[in-house]
Amino acid sequence: MITLTLYNGETRHMPKGSTLLPLAEEFAKDFATPIVEGIFNGETIDLQAPLQEDGTVDFIELKGEDGMRVYVRSLLFLFIVTSKKLYPDVEVEVHNTLGSALHCVFKGENKLSAKALKLIEAEMRKLVEEKAPLKDEDGLMLGALGPNAGYITDFKLMPFEEVEYWDELVEIMEWSKTNVHSTFHICWGAQAGLYYHYGINKRIMDEKMFGVFPHVLEKKKSILFRGSDDIFYVPHSRHTTVDREDIEKDPRLKIIASSEEAGVYAIHTDGGKQVFIMGHSEYDPRTLEKEYLRDKNAGLEIAVPKNYYPNDDDTKDPLVTWRAHANLLYSNWLNYFVYQTSPYDITKISNDNVAYPEPMKLD
Repeated sequence: MITLTLYNGETRHMPKGSTLLPLAEEFAKDFATPIVEGIFNGETIDLQAPLQEDGTVDFIELKGEDGMRVYVRSLLFLFIVTSKKLYPDVEVEVHNTLGSALHCVFKGENKLSAKALKLIEAEMRKLVEEKAPLKDEDGLMLGALGPNAGYITDFKLMPFEEVEYWDELVEIMEWSKTNVHSTFHICWGAQAGLYYHYGINKRIMDEKMFGVFPHVLEKKKSILFRGSDDIFYVPHSRHTTVDREDIEKDPRLKIIASSEEAGVYAIHTDGGKQVFIMGHSEYDPRTLEKEYLRDKNAGLEIAVPKNYYPNDDDTKDPLVTWRAHANLLYSNWLNYFVYQTSPYDITKISNDNVAYPEPMKLD
């Protein structure tokens, strides 16, 4: 037998191998929202994990940051298991969050249709209605799950092409052709711009590009990088990329800077009306850390960001190696591509009649 001291001072004697699930059900009335996880001897624990020793017991309810991490982890688990059940040959990858949404990708030879996605959602809702147990017997998730699917009610599966803001974004990009002197696209925005304006598709990488990487200039005459060091560092955090070969096929686009590991970094048109930046030089010192801890706490598989912590030790403060480059990049763009060259008469902004300084012209 083991002795458990509960959060309210009560003591319970239970056989070794017992779980916290019966106690969670018994004391659910003391909590405003469903109990989703336990705390045993100060450490979080799955409600269905067997107990082998004496200890103190408390509970985590759905309300609050810790509870929502369990909710997201449980929702992902339900989605992955249901997808594999209906379509065994399809591999599911979980990528970054997109605002309040989770970006998941199906990989494999057989692409799933919007109809297939609806079937997956219908099966998930059936399991929610049945309050099906959530048991991670294969170790898919890193962290505790809720006891059953019954409380996972707030979700919707949507194909990426149906993201509600795409039509509005297309309208803005089209408007920018004749109403904006120079447009600066960043990361996903750069990929979206290259796709819309030049038909260049992004490609899913085998592993997330995550960390701070060294870059070099390929076009040293570009005024966008005037004053740059020969080697500079930039943070990256993305699951997709654009292939150099596809960019080089279009003579309107010039690759200005790149990284051996992170790939193409900076592209702009001849004259700089459109600038595409694949990394995140604008990141604050702790932005990568917040992304890393967010995914780690949600139970997602995430590697320590490369070249970010000293010796890749995430217990230490990160090293900021990209601030000088970031200041130079944005200062140069605002100065040379906006301030010095924008026409006084905005009606002269168009595709053809903007005069740029000669250093921007790259052969």
